[in-house]
Amino acid sequence: MPDTPMVAPRPRRAAQIGALLLVSVAPTAVAQSLACADALATAEREYREQVYAAVEPLVLDCVYDPGATPDERVAGYRLLALSFIKQDRLADAREAIVKLLGVDYTYEADLETDLPLYVGLVDATREQLRIAPGASVGGGGEPDRALVDVNTATAEALEAVPGIGPVLAGRIVAYRAQHGPFQSVAELEAVRGIGPRTLERLAPHLRAVQGTTLQAVAGGGGAPAPVPPAELIDLNTATAEVLDTLDGIGPTLAARIVEFRATHGPFRSVEDVMLVRGIGPRTLEGFAHRVTVE
Repeated sequence: MPDTPMVAPRPRRAAQIGALLLVSVAPTAVAQSLACADALATAEREYREQVYAAVEPLVLDCVYDPGATPDERVAGYRLLALSFIKQDRLADAREAIVKLLGVDYTYEADLETDLPLYVGLVDATREQLRIAPGASVGGGGEPDRALVDVNTATAEALEAVPGIGPVLAGRIVAYRAQHGPFQSVAELEAVRGIGPRTLERLAPHLRAVQGTTLQAVAGGGGAPAPVPPAELIDLNTATAEVLDTLDGIGPTLAARIVEFRATHGPFRSVEDVMLVRGIGPRTLEGFAHRVTVE
């Protein structure tokens, strides 16, 4: 009996298999995108209907979706921060904004539609991260990264730096509180857990503004003389009368500071005082060297 000849697969069959594979993969990516868009739309509706607790799970499903676009993640973190503010969870709102700026550090809140407190928190967080909209780092024409000031950044802001986790961020803040401001980024090597190789990875993302928080160097000389701790005014406990003695703070702003902390809780950093209406970076520069937060 003659051998049965081998028959080559038909090209048409191979094409059909390829088409089936494409059909089976493509809808998955589309479904992820649609799922994220649907989650954001539902979260927006819940926020407008003041069901703030329902926003978080919807948004988290989207921002952690690998198929989410940068615009979707920004929109998600914005909704997350707004809902946290409505729930008086300012620390969580700040963390959401740090992550938002990590996705798009040129982002600016809408002065007309967003909550005033949210707008202030975005501006204050950008200031802590030393992110200037449209600023260029390294002489290029386009913004490429944010430089974080190790002398003013909160632990949350430091955590946003690649290579710094919660442990190192806490150590940097603790070292700064004990030994005073860093005179250069290289001094970070004195922090336990930061060696030459770690410092080499971190340095491109950091800066160290010498002197006390946000205080300009006078006369072009060295850093300003440190203020003895006994003379520092605690923003969280000072009365309106004591706050009134600060440069640039009159009776009106002093009253607003007291009212703000009574409504929203204690300040977590000196820069948080910029959340108070009427206090911006320039105003803070005038008295930052005289205040602290305990």
